[in-house]
Amino acid sequence: MSYRLDAVVGDFDRLRAWAGGAPGAVVAPLGQRLGLLPLSAALRGDLPRVLRELSGPGAPEHRDLFVEVGLGRGRDEEDWRRAALGAQGVADYDEWCATARVERGSEERAAAERAVHERLRGVPVPLDGKAIMTLLGMPEGRTVGAAIRHLQQLRIDHGPLTREEAASALRAWAAEQGARPSSRRRPSPGSEGGGGGEQA
Repeated sequence: MSYRLDAVVGDFDRLRAWAGGAPGAVVAPLGQRLGLLPLSAALRGDLPRVLRELSGPGAPEHRDLFVEVGLGRGRDEEDWRRAALGAQGVADYDEWCATARVERGSEERAAAERAVHERLRGVPVPLDGKAIMTLLGMPEGRTVGAAIRHLQQLRIDHGPLTREEAASALRAWAAEQGARPSSRRRPSPGSEGGGGGEQA
């Protein structure tokens, strides 16, 4: 897909101040205190005046804006209009930075939380979900996924585990997590999960 964008890039706060007096003009925040002003048909038609008003001392020198300030985040004018609308509620660039930092942190924490419960592809473990539920006396749910992920991480770190080693490791893990193993009889090796071989 080709990339087509007609825009002016400059100091975010300066562009925002200018855009406040131009109907339909919006400014999307980039990195390094820069902003991007998508040029609508009306602005393109008056481009000499726009550039004259926006030019002046302190204009950034040419550099790879895709890498340095994040131009690659958008594919077309509509993407940048959405980014600009998302920044309309902030007073200035510093407030946008602070807001974006909080959002990124929240997204990263959510991704890390999801990763704890997601099974890794291609990393077999000696106990399947049913065997883990029986061993720890817990219902089907996210905690079972976390238990499987824990066994997978142990395999990555220390190599394959026997069923007995996996069961012992899970009991210790459950105690650390605050989960109480079931008082029911624990399965003997090979009685759950399809025998003594590892589950894919």
